[in-house]
Amino acid sequence: MKSLYSLFRAALSMSITSMIIGCGSKGGGGPAPTFNPYSGNFAANVMPVVVGACGPDGYANEPCTTLKICAVGTSDCQTVDNILVDTGSYGLRIFSSQIKVGLKQVQDSRGNAIGECAQFGTSNTWGPVQIADVVLSGEPAVSIPIQVIDSTFKTLPANCTSPDVSAQDAGYNGILGVGLLTQDCGLDCASNSLADIYFSCDANSCTSTKLALDKQVVNPVSKLPVDNNGVILELPAVSDSGETIVHGTLTLGIGTAANNVADEKSLKVFAADSAGDFITEFQNHIYQSSFIDSGSNGLFFPETPDLPHCSSTPLPADFYCPANLLNFTAVQQGATGTTRAQVNFGVANAKFLLNSFGPVVGAFNNLGGTQTGAFDWGLPFFFGRKVYVAIEAKKTNLGPGPYWAW
Repeated sequence: MKSLYSLFRAALSMSITSMIIGCGSKGGGGPAPTFNPYSGNFAANVMPVVVGACGPDGYANEPCTTLKICAVGTSDCQTVDNILVDTGSYGLRIFSSQIKVGLKQVQDSRGNAIGECAQFGTSNTWGPVQIADVVLSGEPAVSIPIQVIDSTFKTLPANCTSPDVSAQDAGYNGILGVGLLTQDCGLDCASNSLADIYFSCDANSCTSTKLALDKQVVNPVSKLPVDNNGVILELPAVSDSGETIVHGTLTLGIGTAANNVADEKSLKVFAADSAGDFITEFQNHIYQSSFIDSGSNGLFFPETPDLPHCSSTPLPADFYCPANLLNFTAVQQGATGTTRAQVNFGVANAKFLLNSFGPVVGAFNNLGGTQTGAFDWGLPFFFGRKVYVAIEAKKTNLGPGPYWAW
């Protein structure tokens, strides 16, 4: 199923990310930055992105931005910072502890509140689906369903295990899912209740339910009046030893304004399938379930004998800890068409990287870990690139989405 698989996709990285948080990559509780990492002058369709300064609970290779939410149809608004920029999921999710304005609850035909269990690997985000006016940079507000992350909402369904409890534990105040798809579940949840993603909650229990598309959590970019066909995430290159803090941009729209024109001659365009995946060839294996995901803080791919796992606690064994920097080559290929491109990347010792800057969490282009059966091109892939993410069924001058281009 497209939607459920999509949620699991972003989750593989985020579940691993949460383990990094536990091992001290947040800098051992160091002080929050004393400056505003999002300050600066930006065009109306550009959102600032920072890596390495996502608040006191941030972690390594975490890209964050800021946005505004309002009570529907009012000027009662607030700014929320430390929002994870995630090209591997779809929709806006914000912890209830960070929301100070009143939002409208989404209900089913019986008047029951709708809740959602968004399944992110080893952890989930549970909470109500509510309507907010969402403002991205200087764009017009869009009134959309979002998930309010609240582990205490109603009665937690039995199959929604290990829900995120707090923004402090998660390392971010919310997630901005700006990936290739429109809804976080789509037709699968609109036609049946078997996905165990959306729930109808009365006073006593929550029961899995189907949910119409217009009530599902939606990619906010897809609802913008003009810049609605995708995003461009651009981050500067970093050295192999890493950087303390990196600033970049998330530009809304592809070919819709002077500052987001896609150069057809220079860009490589990789079509994605209906699940939002393309192909990676690596060490004589073909991984059809591959994706480019800024919500992953490393490059995650099936283990190879060249790369030993990290063995010293509390660093999770999911990460690679080679004695020296090792360089590799893989080939990305579109799910359809003939676009192919060779990608060179390195993997360094995760323990060394995550302890290299003391209390500063840092940005690294060679942090890697293991994942079974898929190739996750996480945030290290974005450094030194301008990556285009085109939303399904939306028209761009490079062709219709879904696709990645760089």
